[in-house]
Amino acid sequence: MGKIIIALEGIDGAGKSSTIQFLVNKYKQNITVYKRTQKSKLTDKFVSCDFMRKHYMLQVPVYIYLSHINLLKSRLQSKNKKIIIMDRCFLSNICYFYPQSLSSRKLFNLVMCFEPRFFPQKIFILDVTPSIAQVRDLYKKDLKWLIDTRTAYLSAQYSRILQKYNIEVLNENLSIETKAKIISNYIREAIKNGN
Repeated sequence: MGKIIIALEGIDGAGKSSTIQFLVNKYKQNITVYKRTQKSKLTDKFVSCDFMRKHYMLQVPVYIYLSHINLLKSRLQSKNKKIIIMDRCFLSNICYFYPQSLSSRKLFNLVMCFEPRFFPQKIFILDVTPSIAQVRDLYKKDLKWLIDTRTAYLSAQYSRILQKYNIEVLNENLSIETKAKIISNYIREAIKNGN
C-alpha cells in the first residue's frame, strides 16, 4: 500500500492544528505531519511584523521557500509512515495570495511552477466564520482579508481548474471530533481500498 496523503486547509483560526492533533493521537506511530509553513521563532516574527503584514505579498517567497525546506524535513520523518497529514498545501498560496488563479489557468500554472511537487489525494477545507477565526488567530489578521480568503476557499471546491483535486468542505458547526471522524473514515476507506 502507498502512502495516504491528506491536506487540511482553511483560514487561520479554522481549527486545523486542533484537528491534526486529534488525528495524531488516534494514529500515533503511523502518521506524520507536514507543516507547510513551519517557522522558527525568528522567521515567525519576521513574516508577522507590521511591515510584512501591510505588504503581505512579500510573504509569498518566504512561504514558498519554507514549503520546500519543510518538505525535505518531512520526507525524512515520513519514511516509514503510512499516513501524511499536510497542515496546508498549495491551496493556501492560491486562496490567500492569488485567488484569481481559481478562474485563470494561465495564472494557476504560473503559481504552481514554484510549488513543491507534493500534492494530497484529498483536501479537507475547515470552514469558519472569519470574525471567529480572527479572535482565535495569534496574529489577528485583517478581517477583510480573512473574509476574502474564506470566499476563495469556498470557491475552490467549484473551480474547474481544481477539478482533479478531491476537495471537501467541513462545516464550522461540526465539532473537532466529528471533523476528525470524517477524515478518519476517509483514511480507513483508503487503507481498505489499498490507497
